[in-house]
Amino acid sequence: MTDNYANEPMMEMFLFETSQLIEQLEQQILSSEKSNNYTEDAINEIFRIMHTIKGS
Repeated sequence: MTDNYANEPMMEMFLFETSQLIEQLEQQILSSEKSNNYTEDAINEIFRIMHTIKGS
Protein backbone atom coordinates (compact mmCIF):
# COMPACT_ATOMS: atom_id res chain seq x y z
CA MET A 1 0.00 0.00 0.00
CA THR A 2 1.42 3.36 -0.98
CA ASP A 3 1.06 6.60 0.89
CA ASN A 4 -1.17 8.94 -1.08
CA TYR A 5 -1.51 12.47 0.21
CA ALA A 6 -3.27 13.81 -2.89
CA ASN A 7 -6.66 13.65 -1.15
CA GLU A 8 -5.48 15.15 2.15
CA PRO A 9 -7.01 18.62 1.53
CA MET A 10 -10.29 16.96 0.59
CA MET A 11 -10.23 14.87 3.78
CA GLU A 12 -9.52 17.98 5.86
CA MET A 13 -12.49 19.76 4.28
CA PHE A 14 -14.72 16.72 4.88
CA LEU A 15 -13.73 16.56 8.54
CA PHE A 16 -14.24 20.30 9.00
CA GLU A 17 -17.68 20.31 7.37
CA THR A 18 -18.76 17.16 9.19
CA SER A 19 -17.76 18.58 12.57
CA GLN A 20 -19.82 21.70 11.84
CA LEU A 21 -22.82 19.58 10.86
CA ILE A 22 -22.50 17.50 14.02
CA GLU A 23 -22.47 20.70 16.09
CA GLN A 24 -25.65 21.87 14.32
CA LEU A 25 -27.25 18.49 14.90
CA GLU A 26 -26.33 18.56 18.58
CA GLN A 27 -27.75 22.07 19.00
CA GLN A 28 -31.00 21.09 17.29
CA ILE A 29 -31.45 17.97 19.40
CA LEU A 30 -30.57 19.70 22.67
CA SER A 31 -32.89 22.60 21.90
CA SER A 32 -35.76 20.23 21.13
CA GLU A 33 -35.10 18.16 24.25
CA LYS A 34 -34.91 21.27 26.43
CA SER A 35 -38.29 22.48 25.21
CA ASN A 36 -39.60 18.90 25.32
CA ASN A 37 -41.01 19.51 21.85
CA TYR A 38 -39.82 18.10 18.55
CA THR A 39 -41.56 20.24 15.97
CA GLU A 40 -41.96 19.18 12.37
CA ASP A 41 -39.35 21.78 11.40
CA ALA A 42 -36.90 20.47 14.00
CA ILE A 43 -37.34 16.89 12.82
CA ASN A 44 -36.88 17.93 9.19
CA GLU A 45 -33.70 19.81 10.12
CA ILE A 46 -32.35 16.77 11.99
CA PHE A 47 -33.05 14.54 8.99
CA ARG A 48 -31.53 17.10 6.59
CA ILE A 49 -28.31 17.27 8.60
CA MET A 50 -28.07 13.48 8.88
CA HIS A 51 -28.71 13.08 5.16
CA THR A 52 -25.96 15.59 4.36
CA ILE A 53 -23.48 13.76 6.59
CA LYS A 54 -24.46 10.41 5.07
CA GLY A 55 -24.08 11.77 1.55
CA SER A 56 -20.62 13.10 2.23
